[in-house]
Amino acid sequence: MYLKQKLTSIKSNKNIPTFVFLDIDDNTHHAWGEPLFTPRNRLKNLIDAAVKAKARLILVDVDVSQATPVEKSQLHPDDQELKSYLSEYVTKCKTSKLDCPTIVFVRNFSAKPSAIPVIRTGFLEEIINKKSAPYLQWASSHFYQSEDQIIRRWSLWEAACNNVQQPVVIPAIELYRYTRCSSTNYV
Repeated sequence: MYLKQKLTSIKSNKNIPTFVFLDIDDNTHHAWGEPLFTPRNRLKNLIDAAVKAKARLILVDVDVSQATPVEKSQLHPDDQELKSYLSEYVTKCKTSKLDCPTIVFVRNFSAKPSAIPVIRTGFLEEIINKKSAPYLQWASSHFYQSEDQIIRRWSLWEAACNNVQQPVVIPAIELYRYTRCSSTNYV
């Protein structure tokens, strides 16, 4: 991120950094009670804080393809809180004249070996779709390493299959860096 900050054409204000990185570190994870899944209500709070801080682009690199397990068949309250927030966010952005940042979620793929990756779908599929664009998006963070474990290239998009075996294209997360050229603050 330090290198990208020097390469970006975005002008930095002395009080507003070009990049802000919010890290759920080990101490935070421990303070949260070491949950198996990132608490979605906490994730919602982090996203909301970035929106209120007037971020221009928010990249969420947390796996949201699996719902938090509960005994009943309904959605966990924390998952429902994030889902409701994102639904209301899209509605607010579409109906107001506010300059809402794009929120990009990392798309995860099945771990099963396959010639073409199969996307993992989850509880946010009905919220993050074509109707929520450009405010909510999916993107791939996949890259390719050579045998010596050096990253040599990343692709502009990832060809995949959805859960009904239809082909889909997932854009690379790197492409979103250029979607909002007037940006001054990335989270």
